[in-house]
Amino acid sequence: MVRDQKGWRLLRDFKKGKFCFLIGVDNWSIELQKSEFYSLYLLLLKINEQLLDIKNELMEEELINLQLE
Repeated sequence: MVRDQKGWRLLRDFKKGKFCFLIGVDNWSIELQKSEFYSLYLLLLKINEQLLDIKNELMEEELINLQLE
């Protein structure tokens, strides 16, 4: 177990084999391979960095939409 917070959890278990990471939120979850999890981690770091760069320029009512292909 890596994290277990109210409403979500992140589990890592290398004994499970190929899909050793689990991300769960309420009634939804996804299992990821180590490489997929690492790619997601790097992407989230990049998004967070970009959001921090522009947060002072945004008004409260502005929305940000993200798309990934």
